Amino acid sequence: MSKFIVKGLSSDRSRKVFVCAGNLLELIETLKRKLQLPEGDYQVYQAKDGTIIDDEEVFQMLAQEARDAKGTLEVMMLTEYSAWTDASLDISPYSPNQSISRSSSELSSRDGTESMGGSITSSNETDSIDSPAARRRPTFDMSDVCAYLDDALEKLNSEHPPRNMLAVIKRAVREACHSIGRHMLRKLRDYRKETARALAKTVIDFDGGRYAKLFQVMIGNSVSDPGYKSFTQCIYAYVNNNKGPENTGRRRNRSSSSTNEDNEEFEDEFGLLPPPASKQDLYGCVAYDVPLPFGETSSTQEEKRLKIIELANPKSPEAETLMTSTCASQRIDINRGKPLKNHLPTIIRSWPLLLEKNHFIRHAQTLIGKDVEAVFTNNVSKHWKTIFDFIHQFSNAESMKVTVPSKVEAILSLIDNAMRQSISNRSIESKCVAIFPMIALYLDEKLDKLFTVLPVSITCYHAIMSS
Repeated sequence: MSKFIVKGLSSDRSRKVFVCAGNLLELIETLKRKLQLPEGDYQVYQAKDGTIIDDEEVFQMLAQEARDAKGTLEVMMLTEYSAWTDASLDISPYSPNQSISRSSSELSSRDGTESMGGSITSSNETDSIDSPAARRRPTFDMSDVCAYLDDALEKLNSEHPPRNMLAVIKRAVREACHSIGRHMLRKLRDYRKETARALAKTVIDFDGGRYAKLFQVMIGNSVSDPGYKSFTQCIYAYVNNNKGPENTGRRRNRSSSSTNEDNEEFEDEFGLLPPPASKQDLYGCVAYDVPLPFGETSSTQEEKRLKIIELANPKSPEAETLMTSTCASQRIDINRGKPLKNHLPTIIRSWPLLLEKNHFIRHAQTLIGKDVEAVFTNNVSKHWKTIFDFIHQFSNAESMKVTVPSKVEAILSLIDNAMRQSISNRSIESKCVAIFPMIALYLDEKLDKLFTVLPVSITCYHAIMSS
């Protein structure tokens, strides 16, 4: 198989390398090593237009086409959390394109002349700023977060980092998250996750990844996660928690058939109140508040609930049928039981089979409309290496420091001495005598204040006088 020379670029275009590769897998591994990229799942994109290259035959044809044209194929390595950006549309305060254009304009105005090149530069700059793609691109002033992150980075890189270094990093990341969130709320008025992801990437990749160490998730000495996803989620959560009810998106219409005689009551016999409307249906569940099955009433549902409580075998087919047919009533009680930390015991007393694994999983599958076991298995299979590395690192005996209290060490030493003396003297007296210093240790008393060791040959008179 012939090999091709390919030009690889980092996500911020600050680093460029030439590599020789014959297939996509070899290209990805070589670029990860040469560009010193953190561990993760990467995909190859064309640098000029952001087209993904995920097919071996396509890569071979593109590389051959570039070779025939006496050029090289330019690619960019991006993770699933990164987005391709066009360098010509970068209008952020730190964009090299903008600084060059500004310098050209300043130079031409300083000379008092408007050259043709200056006119073209100004026109291109105006077009790029006014273009829809440029307007969609979020901008952010890094000076708002540099103060927090620089302070944390300086302490992290110092010869003797503080003992609370983790707390310092968390505080800096939290302040950066709040600054970006306020920027999205007040200036951009943009509450989308895509915007949060783009701004998170801007901060982490700023100045060639200056602050990347503060966001990385480390397992041992290796980078487990570059931190894009967690930082994005942090910003997105802050924006959603602070955007206010007037900016909240329209929720789906609630089913009119879900209003039954139980919902019309102010409080039911278990003391569970209906949840406020603003707190319902927040998670996109497909069966958050389902209506009762056709032909069912609250009375028939209550009869089935009592049957469930009386069942002898919770795993019987009858139990599965009853739990499936009463799912709507279970949802009503769970929705009324907010917050769950206060009302969970009441709900479990009403529906004890929800403590059974198979019934709970079936209820969850009905609620979200997905096979939860398959979703869990899928997610674990994607991140098994990270999970394995984490468990291996923290279960390694060399990395676990076991400290034994001094009192326990003293007791173990006493027992050990008593056992050895008992074996050497062929007598149990040593074992019996060992109980006295152990009592002193248990009572936190000094041994010499409670007991005095006397020779066997001493008389009673001398024993009394010596004490």
